[in-house]
This record gives sequence, C-alpha cells and structure tokens, in this order.
Amino acid sequence: MNNNTLLTTNIELLDEGEAFASVSLNPYYQWAKIVVTDDLPNANKMKIPKEEFPNMIRTGLFSPIKMAEKEISDGHPEAHGKPIGTIAQLLEESNKLIALAALWKKEKPEEITLLKEMFKKGTLPQVSWEVSYEDSSIEDDIEVLKGVILNGLAVVGLPAYMGRTPFLAMSSKNKEETPVEELDILKNKVEEQRTEIDNLKTKLSEKEIELADKVKVLSEKETEIASLVEFKDKVEKEKSEADKIASIKVKFTEAKLTKDEEYFNKNRETLLALSDTTLDFMIQEMVSLVPNKQSSSSKVPLLGGDSDEEIDLEDPKQLAQELRKRN
Repeated sequence: MNNNTLLTTNIELLDEGEAFASVSLNPYYQWAKIVVTDDLPNANKMKIPKEEFPNMIRTGLFSPIKMAEKEISDGHPEAHGKPIGTIAQLLEESNKLIALAALWKKEKPEEITLLKEMFKKGTLPQVSWEVSYEDSSIEDDIEVLKGVILNGLAVVGLPAYMGRTPFLAMSSKNKEETPVEELDILKNKVEEQRTEIDNLKTKLSEKEIELADKVKVLSEKETEIASLVEFKDKVEKEKSEADKIASIKVKFTEAKLTKDEEYFNKNRETLLALSDTTLDFMIQEMVSLVPNKQSSSSKVPLLGGDSDEEIDLEDPKQLAQELRKRN
C-alpha cells in the first residue's frame, strides 16, 4: 500500500513535468508514463484480468523496454534484443496497469528523440506487452491469461491494444541536466585555459632564458667595450705623452741644449707635468745658466740670490721649483 502511494505521487509529478528531478538526479534518464495494459481483450482475442495486475507488478520491475533501432517497427521481432530503458515502477490505475519507465537517452539518443518528437506532435507512441503465463481459459471466445509474468514492453507501430497502451506522459527537461552539461563544458574550457596558461608559461620561460642569454651577451660586450675604451685611453695617453716629449726635445734642440735619451727618460714624469710656460722659462733659464765650456760642473750659483746655493742644470724639477719661487 505504501508503495502504491509513492508510485502515484511520482507518476503524478511526472505528468506535471517534474518527476525527473523528484525520482532521480541522473540527467541521462528520460522518464515516461506508459499504459502497460488494461483488463479488456486485445486484437489477438487475449486479455489479462485485473486480478493478475499484482503478479505483473511483482515480476515486471526492471524488465526491459525495447524498440527497433532508429525507428518504430510494426511488431516485436525487430525490437528483440534492443532495449532502450527499463520499467522502474508499476501501479494499478482504475482498470489499467501503468508503468513508470526510465529510458536511456544517453545510450539511445536517436530512439528517445524520436519518441519525444512524436509525443510533442500528439502522435503518442504505443507499446505491446511481452508476458509469460502459467495457464489460461476461454471465456466468450477470449483467452484469459492466468499466473501472468511481465517480461517487458516493446514500442511498436501496430499494438494489439489498438491505441489503448500509449505513452501518457514524458518528463520535461531535467533541471539538473543543463547544469551538468554546462559543468562539462566549463570543465573543458578550464582545461583548455590551463593548457593555454601552461603554454604561455613555457613561452615565457623560453623568453626569459632568451633574455638572460641576451643580457649575458650584452654584459660580455660591455666588458669588452670597457676594455677597448681603457686600451684606447691608454694608447691615446701614451701617444699624447710621446708627442709632448717629442715637442720638448724639439724645444731643447732649438735652444741648443744637448741632452741624451737617458736624461729625458729619467726626467720624463717631471717634464710631462710642466706647463708650456714653465717649460719655456726653464729652458731659457738653463740656456742663461749654461756654464763655460771649460767647466765640467753642471751646477751653477743662483742668479740674483743672496746665498751661495747652487742648482743642478740637469734637474728640471729643481729648476722648475726655483722658477716658481721667482715668479
């Protein structure tokens, strides 16, 4: 009795387009309310009396619902071995036996789509039962079945009950279905974005390595340039000093002051440090203080001085200091 109450509630909800969510959260079931049989004779002059409905309810749960591939065949043979779902619940309703069917729209998408399109257009799909029975009797030329076992249903085009075993209802789109499908889409997008991010990270890493290599090369170039600049400065300094010493030698020669190479090497730093003016004064002083050729001494007394101090004509530093004092 409790089972019948639950069945009635679920099937009524199904009829309102809500049973999908109430019966199952699986988005890949298509629920349908189907008339299995009534207690009246069919076109084959057979009938299942209402007294047998409890037997069919006990034996028919989870039995298959079959259908030919991608079409509705006239009879049973084409549907054999081709299940599209199962009977989930059964109950009596007036003189009819009603089934709640769970159809597999993921495994049989084309067949379920065909059934839904027919239902929406008002061309209700029909079924024909497949049963076993222990005994039968003849009443008014009609075979009455007894000890009936429900083995399944087949969706057919020419049912024996001639329109009395239709699909009564099919569930509307499950509210859970769209989020599940959207979740799969979002998961795929997330994976694609993660892959893209990984690719960008790889590219960024490659760019960083490339940049590091370029920085290294640039640093080596800068070091090389600095070394070349240092070498250039050294060369230019040496050339400048060589030119200045050469010009100093010219001045000595023009002043008729004879000095050997040792003199210029020994006094190189001092001579280079002298300004042109100081150098000219020094050379003039050296010329004026050149001793008599008969004298071998290179030292002479200071001119204009009050002491007997002498200066060495061979020492330009001493001469330069004395000239600074006089200036």
